[in-house]
Parts: sequence; C-alpha cells; structure tokens
Amino acid sequence: MFNDGVQTPVFDTAVNLGSLGEAANATYSGAVHPVPTGLVADGGTAASMKGGASVRVAFNADLNPSESFTVEAWLKPAVSFTDSTLTCALSSGHFASPRAGWLIYQSAGGFNFRTYNQNGTATSLNITGGGPLVAGSWYHVVAVFDGTQGIVYVNGTEVARGDSTGYIAPQDGVFAVGMRADGSFGWSGTADEPAFYSVALSPEQILAHYTAGSTAAPAKSYEATVLADQPLGFWRLNEPVFVSPVAKNDGSLGAAANGSYRGAAVNASEAPKGPAFTGFEDDNTSLDLDGASGYVGTALSLLNDLSQFTITGWVRRGADQASRTGLWGQNDRVEVGYIDNNTIQVWTDANLDVRPNPFPNEEWDHLAVVCDGPTITVYTNGVLAGTRSQTLPANNSFLFNIGGGGVFDGGGNYFKGQIDEVAVFAKPLSASDICNQYGAAVPTPPSISTQPLPVTIYAGDTIVASVEACGSPDLSYHWFRGTTEVAVTSVPTLSLPGAKETDSGTYSVSVRNDVGVADSDGFDIVVLAASAPIIEVAPVSFTRYEGATAALKVKVTGTPPFGYQWQFKGANISGATSDTLLFSSLKATDAGNYRVVVTNPIGSTPSADAVLTVLVPQPGSYAASIVGTHPTAYWPLNETAGPTAFDYAGGLDGTYNNYAFGTEAPFDGTSSFVGTPATLNNDGAFTLSGWVRRGGHQGDRTGLFGQNDLVEFGFIDDGTIEAYINAVGNSIDIASPIADGEWAFLALTGDAGKVRLYVNGVEAANLDSGVATYGSSAFTLNIGGGGIFDDKANYFLGAIHDVALHTRALTSSEVCSLYQAGSGIVATVKVESGGATIEDVKPAGTPHTAQGKAAHWLAADGARQGVLEFSATGGSQVVIPADPDFNTTTGTFAFWVQTSGTTGPGNDGAILFDRRTSAGDVLVQNDDGTLFVQANGGSGTVNSFSSTGAIADGAWHHVAYVYDQANGGATTLYIDGAASGTQAASGAWKWIPDQQIEIGRSHDGYWKAFNGKMDDFRIYNRPLTDTEIASVAKGDGATPVAADALVARYSFDRIPGGVTLRWECGVLQATDELKSSGTLWTDVTDAVSPYSVGATPGAHYYRLRP
Repeated sequence: MFNDGVQTPVFDTAVNLGSLGEAANATYSGAVHPVPTGLVADGGTAASMKGGASVRVAFNADLNPSESFTVEAWLKPAVSFTDSTLTCALSSGHFASPRAGWLIYQSAGGFNFRTYNQNGTATSLNITGGGPLVAGSWYHVVAVFDGTQGIVYVNGTEVARGDSTGYIAPQDGVFAVGMRADGSFGWSGTADEPAFYSVALSPEQILAHYTAGSTAAPAKSYEATVLADQPLGFWRLNEPVFVSPVAKNDGSLGAAANGSYRGAAVNASEAPKGPAFTGFEDDNTSLDLDGASGYVGTALSLLNDLSQFTITGWVRRGADQASRTGLWGQNDRVEVGYIDNNTIQVWTDANLDVRPNPFPNEEWDHLAVVCDGPTITVYTNGVLAGTRSQTLPANNSFLFNIGGGGVFDGGGNYFKGQIDEVAVFAKPLSASDICNQYGAAVPTPPSISTQPLPVTIYAGDTIVASVEACGSPDLSYHWFRGTTEVAVTSVPTLSLPGAKETDSGTYSVSVRNDVGVADSDGFDIVVLAASAPIIEVAPVSFTRYEGATAALKVKVTGTPPFGYQWQFKGANISGATSDTLLFSSLKATDAGNYRVVVTNPIGSTPSADAVLTVLVPQPGSYAASIVGTHPTAYWPLNETAGPTAFDYAGGLDGTYNNYAFGTEAPFDGTSSFVGTPATLNNDGAFTLSGWVRRGGHQGDRTGLFGQNDLVEFGFIDDGTIEAYINAVGNSIDIASPIADGEWAFLALTGDAGKVRLYVNGVEAANLDSGVATYGSSAFTLNIGGGGIFDDKANYFLGAIHDVALHTRALTSSEVCSLYQAGSGIVATVKVESGGATIEDVKPAGTPHTAQGKAAHWLAADGARQGVLEFSATGGSQVVIPADPDFNTTTGTFAFWVQTSGTTGPGNDGAILFDRRTSAGDVLVQNDDGTLFVQANGGSGTVNSFSSTGAIADGAWHHVAYVYDQANGGATTLYIDGAASGTQAASGAWKWIPDQQIEIGRSHDGYWKAFNGKMDDFRIYNRPLTDTEIASVAKGDGATPVAADALVARYSFDRIPGGVTLRWECGVLQATDELKSSGTLWTDVTDAVSPYSVGATPGAHYYRLRP
C-alpha cells in the first residue's frame, strides 16, 4: 500500500576512492554485498550480480574522456559460455543507435572489448581474448584504449589487441558494472575493485596491479598500487550489508513478499485519497519514483509457477516516459510498462499493446493485467482495453519489481511518477471484479456485464437466477416478476425455494447504488409440474483393462431431492448412493451389467443397463506390460473401424480423423491423425511412449505424439527426431536411427530434473529440465498429426500403435521392459576380452595399476605393438588412481597418439588427459588438431595456450607435455620430439592431491571424449630435456629414457586383465555363487554399458533384469 513513512531516499552507496571523489560515487542496484573477494592479500569484500543487478555511477562527463582511457576489474563469472551468448560485465555509453562509448562483454572466447563512434550500431573496435573462461574462477581484466588501439589484458598478460577506426565519448548513459548501460545484457558473477583511468596504463602498471592482488604478501597493498596510478574512479565494493527501508506486503504471503525501497524511491503525499477517491484514506501515501534510480524490489520471483494471476495498481504519470519504462513485473516472464511514451505494453511471449496511451500526465488511473492461462487481458479504469492469446514463458530467476530495477530488461526501466496499491492475485479476476475494484475508489454507477439467463425447473425445486454487475459499493439487487418486486438482495443471486407452477413468468433485476441504476433485460422462469426423475444422461458402457480406474455416471432432472442406488447384476451395491459409481482398481470379477435407480418424492426411475467389460491381458504380452505400469491413458489403436480410438486405461477416448484402416500406412502424411481429450497440463512428470513405423520420407515438423506449446515430439526434419519442451525453452535433437518400414519403440520421459528420450529401450539423449511443472496450453494431446509442433497439420506418414500416457516418469528399467515385451528381444550381455586392469611396466618402483573402461585393446597397429583404441561415443577411458608419486610440482607426460579428429558429444576439444577440478591442468586435442592446455591455480586460469603443430591427420605422433607449476614457470608442448609451443604461467598452480588422472574422457562433460588410439603412456617426476624427449620420440627400446624419473609407464603391450560387458538395456546384476535355487543376485551399483570387470580371483556371474 506504500504507507511506509519513507520520506528521504536511502541510497546503497559504493564509495569512490578515485580523484573524482563523491561526484562519482556508485549505487548498488540489486547487487548483493558483501561477498568474498578474489584478492589474495586483501581483507575486503566484493559484490555479486545476477539477472540485471548492477553497480552504477550516474553519467559523469569526466568518466567519459574522448581520447585515452583504461578500465579494470576483478571478475568471477558464475557461468561460462560455449555459444554466441553475450553478457555485459562493464560498460559506459549510449547504446541506442548511433552508439557511443565502450563495453566489455563476457563471451565464449573470454572478454570482448568493444568501442563505438556513432556509426549506427557498428563497432569501431571489437577484440576478444582470455578464454575459454572457467565459471567460479577469478580473472583480473583490463581494457586499454590509447586513442588508436585497444588492448585486453587478463591476469596481467596481454590476450588481445586491435586497431580502432575511431572513438566518440558518450554524452549520456551510466557507468555500469554487471550490465550494459542501457539496462540490457545482465551479467552473472562476482565483481571487485572496478577502476577507471583517463590514461592508457602501461603493461608494467597492469602487471603490478595483478601481482598486488594475486600474491599473498605484495610489496605494496592493492589499494595503494591502484591509487598510485591516479584513477578517476576506484570502487573497492567493501561496503557492509545495506538495510533498505521496507515496503510492507499486506497480502497473504506476509513478510516473505515484503519489498524494499531502492535508489530515490520514497513515499509521497500525492496519492489517490479521499474525498476524491472514496475508497481511500484521507492520509494515504504512494510510491514516488524519480525516473532515474528509484523502484521497489522484492526478493521473490513472484510470478513463477503461476499459470493464472492478476496484477492491479494505480498509476500517475509524473511526466512523459522514456522508452521501456517499467510499471511492474518479472523480466522475461511478465513485463508491464511503457514500451514508449504513447504505448502501455504487457509482454509475455509477445506484446499486447494499449495505444494510444489512455493515461494523461498528472492524473491517477487504474491498470489491471489478468492471465487465465491461455489469454492475457488488460483493463484501464475498470474497462476492457485489450486481450490476446498467449503462452507464459518459463520460470526464471528474475525478481518481481515495481517502477523499475529491471522489468523489460535485466535492470533500469525507471518510471517517473507515482504508483500505489499494487496487488498480485494467484487467480484471474473477472471483468466485474476489476470493475468493482476501480469502482471502490472512483464513484461509478452500476453496469451489467452478464445478463440473467432463462430458468426452467420442476415444481418443488429452488428458483436460482444470477446477474453479473459492477459499480461503486454498496450495490443492491431488486428482483421483479413483471412489475412486482419479489426480492431485494445484497448479492447478485436470486434464490426462491419451493417453486410452484404459478411462479412462472418474466423476471428482471434492477441494480442500484448511490450513483445510479442499471436495469437488466427480462428473462423467463418456467416452473414445470412436479415429475418423477427423468434420466437425461444414462450410464455409458465401457471397456477397460484390469487394474484401471473408471466411473459410471448419471445425470437427471425432475423434482428434487434425488436419491441414487447403483445395482450390479440386479442387486444393490452397498454404499453406492451418489450419482457416480467409482472403480479404483478394476478386477475381472467387476465385469457385468450395472444400472442406477433414481428416486424422488414423486417416484423412481431405473436407468438402462451399462455393460462394463474388463480385459485381462495375456501374461507376457505387451498389453500386460503396459497395463502393469498403470498408465493414465492407453490407446492400442487396434480398432478396425472408427470413429473412436478407445483408451482402455482412463477412458480418454480419442477420435480417428481420415485414418486408413487396414493399410500399411494408416497415417497418410496429409490429413490423418488421432485427436484425444488428454492433456499434460500442470503435470510435474510425464511419459509418452509408443511404437512407430515410418512409411517413407517425413516432412519437416512431422508430429508423432504430443501437445502443442507444451511437449512436442516427432520428426523436426526427415533425419532428426526432436522433443521440444516449451517450459524449458529447449529441445532434444538426435539423428533418427529409424529406417523406413521398421518398427521402433520411442519413449519420452520428464520429471523435475531431466527430460529423457529413449529409442528401442535405450536412452539416446537427455535435457536438464529444472521445472516444477511442464506448464499448460490450450491444446490437447494428438497422435500422428493434427497439431503437435504447431496448432494444426504436422501429419505423419506410416503407422503408430500402443501409445501410452503416464503422469510420472517411467524408469529406464521400465522403458527397457516395455521394449523387450513389445519386440520379443531378450536383453543379453555381450562379453568382450579386455577389461579393467592395465599394468604399470616401469622397470622399478611402486607399480600404479590403471583402470580401463571400455577401451578396446589391439595387438598391433602398423608398426606399433599393443595399443588402446578409444571411442568417443563408446565410454572409453583409462583412469590412473591418485597417488603422491604424481604430485610433483614439475614433471612430464609423454605418449603416442593416432587420431583423425574430434567427434561425439561435448562442447569443445577432446580430452587427452585431465587432472583438474578446482585446480590442475588438462591436455586437450582442439577441433583443429592442435593441442591445448589450461592450468588453473585455484582462483582462475594461470596458463592457457595452444600448440603450433597438429596431430589429427590419422598418423601416429609422439606428444610430450612438460610442466613447471611455479609462478612464471613454463609449460611446453612437444610433437614428434620438437617443441610446438611454450608459455610461462601468470601464477602458481598445483595438482589436487586426491584427483585421479583421466585419459581419453573427462569427468567434466564440457569436453568431448577422445576418438583414436594411444600407446606407451608415461609419467615422469621431472621435466625431460629437449634431447631426452627427442630420444623417446625416436624410440628408446626396452630401456626407457630417464628410467630413474619414471613414475608410471603403460605400454599396453598386453591385453588388459578382465573383460568388458555390453548390453542394450536392463539392470546389471551379479553374484559370486550359482545355486540350483535361491541364488542371491544383487544390482551392480552405477553399472552402465559398457562395463569393465577387473581380473580378480574367483568366479563372477552376471545377468540382466528389466
């Protein structure tokens, strides 16, 4: 209600220590502080940002020099990117066309420095370096512009340089940390120590800053080091927790939904109040906003999980509004405000505009936004102003804000004027509700929105009629038969019990208040003579599988009250005395004839018999398997004629449309489909499954089964199966493995964590979901077309049968069992020679046995004897368990490798070896065949570079990796005995002592897996010399080079001990003893195919269960 008594703005200020002093103090705008800093020797703090939160400095011409400048900060990204995503970490400029100023984006390639010179939206400088970035790691980032060139430094090292075609300083726009100056491209992460200089710092100065912040005992403190270079702005972000004034919530969520006054937001006496606004107190106050920094923010994503809602409030424009001015909302879900000065816009999945602006400046007006699920509606001053069909976007992490702080964008969007009485309802208010809310404040005569309807009843029943009206309170309702007043009510409903035939006639209602009168149209009430029960809708016969739920229902008219007695085979069913007979789990003995006898004071009427047929599936059949999973609906699609496609589980019978019964391709690809009344609306979990046979080439966006705008499943093109999940805003896409003319079993499951796509019982791909429900849409579930990817069409060519819907996610074992039951294929375990035990063959010292996982051993490959073959898609990996012998601060890894390139899932190059978690290093084969290292010291990347040479030509190459973990220590890469790249570390790094060494596949799914062959993998506890590496590359025979420093050697000359097990689907079980009866089988924990078994003593037995 904004009656919180806040008279003076309370700013969350970040103090400027630079030469501009208080004139360049910054404001925390949603940024959380204090949080831990990334500076090693500093006792200060930092600030974290997400979803448009930022630290901002109002425009200051001194912070926007026209020639040289430097900007720096310590940045810790919360996420890393592998695509074209951009978020803005630092900026100062005017970013509407023509653009002026500069910015620093976080991108897949690192940090992207751009400048502008008012050439439309084109850049005058665009350079990137320092990537790929690791989420959660700190980076010292500096961008320098010297008037002609731009340079980017990361962790004290130059990573990018480029020529500029000119620079124009902006004449407006804030200096922002955490977003672009126009409020867009919000960055997620933690920032510290931002600083700005009107000169181009030298490389030596930048390195000094990095060193002072990254070393434990710098010669000079970080603060002193920065201030010595005379920054204009230097914000340490060391401020304590800010306690903002509370905007009290009077709704049902109580204090949990309290807001806070931010920036210049205060309470104002300018407000809707009595006597002009009759429903308000004479001393009411409002939220006063300056259009520059003021807003009320909440700590909740208030509109998440609300499929229906209403938001209402009072608005007074204090002046013309800037474009993208927010009134209230949650960015990227529901955004309400002025998209331009003359247009109120409500944005969900698209825009609903009210234009021209209906609210004059300096006038209080009422605005309401109503969502009933499929539609969004706007009311101004109690009157309908616009409506459209819509689908709500997915839940997100943005917060609900009022008056700015991020409504249309991640930040900004500040309104100039006053706002009052903002209310959020978790339901759609009716047009009358909205009108009445407006009328409660502004004297409004009655108006009738819904006229009373005719009534026909039987004598003895109650006459009930209603009207929908609105107006200022209090409304009274005067009911007339002809000209005779029969009742006066304070509610919009007439209720006259014990009706008689003489009560028939033409009625009307007059709605009145102190402001005016509204008279309804006449409506007829007909009272029929008393009657015995008349059955309008008799119970309907149906067929269900055993175990299903079902119901018989009856609908009657006549003289009330009514009594019901259900009968089975002519005998009364005890307790079955309502209009519905429920069956919670059908049994075969429930089959037979049912009827209901309905009684009233006049007499009794029996219904016709309804026949309940209970199907008992044959044991071992597919029907038995699917019924055993208790589906919500099951359409076998085995009818020989239409129009009904029966659901034998839940009674959600479908309808055949243009279906060619008895043909090889009953779905004709042009008009055939089965429509059903089933939906997945508001389900938190689901499974869709069925058998599919392609009849030929499939058109783009061909549907198999699904619900448009919710879960869309089919062929997005002829060669690609896609499952699009609207609530997630993403899809699973796989190359179709289904040949024309062959039956395949497809299943799609979803729960709160994952969506999984199965083909023939095996998981083919998955997608993170993270949703409480999968949303809702106005469509229903269709099979074979009729609208799946779109609102119509999407017709499949071929055959589909046994489609099932579950309102839970079937397990992988259940999906596997259904495939086995339908295909008749029994799951088997394939045993391959070569298992888990790989010997360490160094000449002396403690052996370090490695564990192989699905890597295939070859006795020879060309001239090489005994090699391991790795498949990027087959789960291949070698793991060397952690040991102190591998923790030396200097050393060498060396091995032979043959590969033709990278392939398979993952975002970037393929792992050769990985020993990195929070610290450590990786050796990666880039997609172009070069080698790549990326050492992490625990707080960020300290050494990252690629080799000059490449290995992906299908030939055998020798690779050596020589490292020194000291600050300034070099890592050098060798290919075929010659150096192919070296670089000094910008900071110290280390191995994590208990981290294993992973060869060919990483625990980090970001990297692709290696595809190729390896041989003679060695680890040394010191750096080998150039000469020693050249000797190894030439072949050092039985006596290895530097044998005294050799910690481990895996020659792969002998087949790894044990075996590898492979299977298509099912759960692997094991036992050590087979008995004639009573063998104890146990599930093998975390066993997935392929599964390697070590060479251990004794007998071991394995099998699969569904």
